[in-house]
Amino acid sequence: MFLRVDLTSIDALRKGIADVRTTLGRVGVLVNNAANDRRHKIEDVTPESYDAGIAVNIRHQFFAAQEVIDDMKQLGGGSIMNLGSTAGCLNKAVSRCT
Repeated sequence: MFLRVDLTSIDALRKGIADVRTTLGRVGVLVNNAANDRRHKIEDVTPESYDAGIAVNIRHQFFAAQEVIDDMKQLGGGSIMNLGSTAGCLNKAVSRCT
């Protein structure tokens, strides 16, 4: 099942999960794998761009997990996988990525 969902909208995220639940039943596995890899100089980051990055890269992971936790409890367990990226290692200023 594929759904296009704006993950920066928690209401849209919750509706998407509800649609999956309606079609497939309780959610026993959640894979959070959405991210945005826009690069900026530190001087160019604004509070708005920072918040937008957090909304795409991190915020939805928590709220998706929150939305499926009762399903997993009712199922007797489940798995949540939050995927990250090594893209930050592409920055020459980062030396501890190996």
